[in-house]
Amino acid sequence: MNIEFGPRGVVMIDDAIITNRNFRGEENEYNDKGKRNFSLLIQDENIANMLMEDKNKYGVGWNVKIREPKNPGDKPSMYLKVNVRFDNFPPDIFLISDGEVIEINENNAHRLDEIDIASVNLDIRPYDGISKGRDKAPFRTAYVKNMEIIQDVNRFRAKYKGVRRVEEPEDMFFDEDE
Repeated sequence: MNIEFGPRGVVMIDDAIITNRNFRGEENEYNDKGKRNFSLLIQDENIANMLMEDKNKYGVGWNVKIREPKNPGDKPSMYLKVNVRFDNFPPDIFLISDGEVIEINENNAHRLDEIDIASVNLDIRPYDGISKGRDKAPFRTAYVKNMEIIQDVNRFRAKYKGVRRVEEPEDMFFDEDE
């Protein structure tokens, strides 16, 4: 994973790994219904530190979560929750699949939950503010600004691309008498 800091707090990330995909916005134990997001896996402690040290005007860096390892000797897992919204500032998301470019929008984003991914490049933008609760805590939340997802197409789909597909021709099966 490579990162570069751009203007207006944008972070440009190449060769990213994303997990816990919820482009559908399904409700689960970690997610409210309608909230689309995923986790950006961070495998390099230096990158995690760079993100946490990239502070907004309130003195808050990116909200990198660090989970202690389950097994002794393992490294802790680090990730950043990234939100996806199509209303106020819709992102440009492109799926590259079998040589075709598919623009992802609110209506087809759910497809990204089910595909095998070969690689991801993305730009995330910050949303900085102060919470409206009693604590009035400053925060920085990550949102997708731009994203390119390259699908890992299985070898048979790639092999038969462009070949006319037939559901089940009538003469496909032989008579049992033959």
